[in-house]
Amino acid sequence: MPQFLYDNISAQIEESIRSMATGEKLPSERTLSAQYGVSRNVLREALRSLSEKGLLEIKPGKGIYVANLENEKVVNRLGTMLLKNQNSYRNNFIDIIEARSILETIVFEMAADRATEEDLKSIIAIWYKMGRCKGNVELFNQYDLQFHLRIAEATHNSVFPVFVNTLFEITGEEMFMYIRLNPDKMGEVQLEHLELIEAIKSKNKKRIREASARHFNIEEMLGHVQSMQEE
Repeated sequence: MPQFLYDNISAQIEESIRSMATGEKLPSERTLSAQYGVSRNVLREALRSLSEKGLLEIKPGKGIYVANLENEKVVNRLGTMLLKNQNSYRNNFIDIIEARSILETIVFEMAADRATEEDLKSIIAIWYKMGRCKGNVELFNQYDLQFHLRIAEATHNSVFPVFVNTLFEITGEEMFMYIRLNPDKMGEVQLEHLELIEAIKSKNKKRIREASARHFNIEEMLGHVQSMQEE
């Protein structure tokens, strides 16, 4: 599916919802597909990208709603502040990973309580896609983001996907380099993701916290940052 196609549709929908009220429901997928002259698959990709930006809230079985656009403004300010000084960002990388670890642990626990069967199926589907990347680090990272975003969406809270997306983007370059320099880590991440899926399905909060702590290994990340700074 050409990315420019759903990017174009995404931009058109974004422009239209800017004049809509928070909580206002969009037309059905069938209606939107006909309105923009695209397939349902293209439309869904466009809607998902807007959901990841915090502009839409997709409620399975209920519909698509305009999210609180103030969420986007808050997160944009957060990203600007964290990226304002590149040297400061380097020094604060571990702080950002630690904050992301705490936030996503809460997300994992909430997803365990709120995820539907459809949510779990889509999370598992992304996990399988990651397993087929076969050394393609860039594609693997894209699916990694999708995996974490889909879990955030499974909380059915419109704010969490926006924050997860922002923190992921801020640390994305470092994480890409880390996996590129340590290709065996791709297999480890897959196992950690599987452990997270099973923990979420079990609804066992202790198990979720333990799986999250293993996934966000702060000491390992610290070693990576120190080695990067020494080069």
